[in-house]
Amino acid sequence: MTAAVTEPRLRTVRATRHVTAFRPHLAAIERIAAGDPTAGPIARLAQGERFHWLVAPSSTVIQASEVHTGLCEDPAAELDHLFERLVC
Repeated sequence: MTAAVTEPRLRTVRATRHVTAFRPHLAAIERIAAGDPTAGPIARLAQGERFHWLVAPSSTVIQASEVHTGLCEDPAAELDHLFERLVC
C-alpha cells in the first residue's frame, strides 16, 4: 500500500495544514497495513485484524472511505459520483 497525497489536493480538504504534517500519519498507516513489526502492536496483528483496525472510522487519524466490494453497474458513472463526493 502506498498513500499518495499531493499538497494541492490536500489543501482542498484542509487548507490550514501543510502536507508534511500528515506524512507521518500516512507512513504509519502504510507500515501497519504492511505488517511492519516495528510499527507497533496493531501492525503485528493478522492481516484481517489489521484491515478492520485501519478501516474503523473512529480509530483513524486519517478517515478512510467506507469499505465496499468495488462492484457496480456503471463504473464510469460511479467514478464520477465518487470524485464529486470525495474530491471536489
